[in-house]
Amino acid sequence: MDTESWITAHIHALQHYGGVPRIIVPDNLKTGVIKASRSEPIINPSYQEMAEHYSTTIIPARVRHPKDNFNYTHSFRILHILKNLINIDHPYLTCFNLASSID
Repeated sequence: MDTESWITAHIHALQHYGGVPRIIVPDNLKTGVIKASRSEPIINPSYQEMAEHYSTTIIPARVRHPKDNFNYTHSFRILHILKNLINIDHPYLTCFNLASSID
């Protein structure tokens, strides 16, 4: 996958979910992560610019720890499903929004 496709896919995902998470946890695909390191990862400059534009942070999943990526992705998907179930037109779902919608 080339850099342009990688970034475009992220932009489409953010638009689909209707919001931007504080942290994006990608796999260590060479298109997005030049050097994988838990303490000092080197992110592709174009990918980093996209993250700065959307005010988010990129923290790559640890090498050989695929569950790192799943935890963040799964949580964001659950919030998206709940948002659709209770028909809240807001990019982030909080406990307060959920509680007030159920009453």
